[in-house]
Amino acid sequence: MKNITKCVALMVGLFALPLTSMAADQAAFEASAEKMIEAMNKLAAIIETVTDEASADAASASIKELTQKEMVPIAREMKALGEPDEAMEKALEEKYQAKMEESSNRMMTAMMGIAQKDPALMMKIQGAMEEFGKTMMEESGEAEAAEGADAAEAAE
Repeated sequence: MKNITKCVALMVGLFALPLTSMAADQAAFEASAEKMIEAMNKLAAIIETVTDEASADAASASIKELTQKEMVPIAREMKALGEPDEAMEKALEEKYQAKMEESSNRMMTAMMGIAQKDPALMMKIQGAMEEFGKTMMEESGEAEAAEGADAAEAAE
């Protein structure tokens, strides 16, 4: 479950990427944020379909497809945008933070429900979620930062 929580944290972090990464115009940042929120809602909807082994297998395949077809291009787009100025960063945060939190909470609630109902079903989608997290970290350039954090955590 720790790895799944890391995946959700990564998605929220990807939203923050354009807030922390050379400047582009606000419309481009907003478009990327909207795309990310839409994709995260699709991911939540996929997870919410899991009720049995067949739906868990289908969800796993759908998560992998969503990762490659939508999330990876969005992460690359967000990374390429660069860093907004302070005023734009604040405006983006005010406009999108609640939507991102809502989407993240929806995913976490669905995953916790699956884990409580049938841990074996959670294990079926966990691999796809971990692959999603790893892929998104690599695409966003945060893989190196995560490796450093994991090493520090292991040292404790």
